[in-house]
Amino acid sequence: MTAPSRCRIGRLLIATGVLLGATVVPAGARAQDTSAALPTLAGIRVTVLPAGLQLAARRDSFRILIQDSVVGGQVIEVRRLGDSVVLHERTVIPPLDMSQETRVVMDARSLAPWSVEQTGHVGSQLANTRIVMSDGRVRGRAETPGVGGESRVTEVDTLFPVGTIDVNQIPLLVPLLPLVEGIELGIDVFNAADGSIRPYRLRVEPDSTVDPSERDPDVVRVLVLGGEPTRWYVRRDWSRQVVRIEGVKQPLVFELVR
Repeated sequence: MTAPSRCRIGRLLIATGVLLGATVVPAGARAQDTSAALPTLAGIRVTVLPAGLQLAARRDSFRILIQDSVVGGQVIEVRRLGDSVVLHERTVIPPLDMSQETRVVMDARSLAPWSVEQTGHVGSQLANTRIVMSDGRVRGRAETPGVGGESRVTEVDTLFPVGTIDVNQIPLLVPLLPLVEGIELGIDVFNAADGSIRPYRLRVEPDSTVDPSERDPDVVRVLVLGGEPTRWYVRRDWSRQVVRIEGVKQPLVFELVR
């Protein structure tokens, strides 16, 4: 693999690593949805599981493939701590000399982010992000691997409008979709790597767009657009477990191991 390819894939992982692999499911929930609206969705009403239910702790392990070869792994743990939910992600890809660890703390009811800490490296380039969201602002510092062998440093002190989520929280939102064909969710997403807030779209793909030989009645496909586009395969049952994530423009695949 060439050096530019290593930088490109490493940058993708550091910026959006925890997009690829966790779910939060209310304990005892079943397949039916309710009419409770997630209040932070920028004016777009969708049907979600009630936020007030106890969130079940879980631990999901994935293997990472590039061009059908296993190159690493990822573990994501989600747990409830009092009035907060903590997402902890660890990713390792030895052939790229890449590792990453992320911790996101958020409000248990609204999923509003409180803080994000991320450390790691791609080769000799370091990743070290520490940001805090409070009083309508996000403050902190993000160091991420960049193009040309130099790390990129972003000083963060900007407005953080109500309803904005951090990019690392997307795994919590994908399984909250009602998983109805054609439904689309719009939300504003913050990325500390460049201090930006961008509109993202999460779209449940109709079965009619899937080749009949690839259709699985137990799995729905969700397309996430806004950053590096990814396609998520989510179980339709009460677990809403993510079983596979594919990079649409990158040769990157995450497959559930357990």
